[in-house]
Amino acid sequence: MGGLTHTPLVEYHLRMELNTTAQIREAILALPRAEWDALAQESGVPRSTVEKIAYGVTVNPGFDKMAGLVLAMKKRSVSSPSAPASQEAA
Repeated sequence: MGGLTHTPLVEYHLRMELNTTAQIREAILALPRAEWDALAQESGVPRSTVEKIAYGVTVNPGFDKMAGLVLAMKKRSVSSPSAPASQEAA
C-alpha cells in the first residue's frame, strides 16, 4: 500500500477508528459515486475493490485495504470545506 508505515501504534489507532467492514461500507456508500475513483486512488485500493466492499461482495477486505480506506476517508473529511472546525483542528 502507498507508503503506510505499518507499526503497532498505527494499527492500534486504525482499529480504534472506523474499523468494521459494515462501517467502511456505509462510509463509501455515503460518498457520491463520482468520488469513488478519488477514494480508490488516495487509499491505494483498486476502484473495483471499493465497489465490491460497498456492495457487500467483499465481506473481509483485509487490514491493509481497510487501513488505506480509513486513512483516505479521514484525510478527505478533515480537508473537506464543509468539515466542522473541530475536525479541521485535529
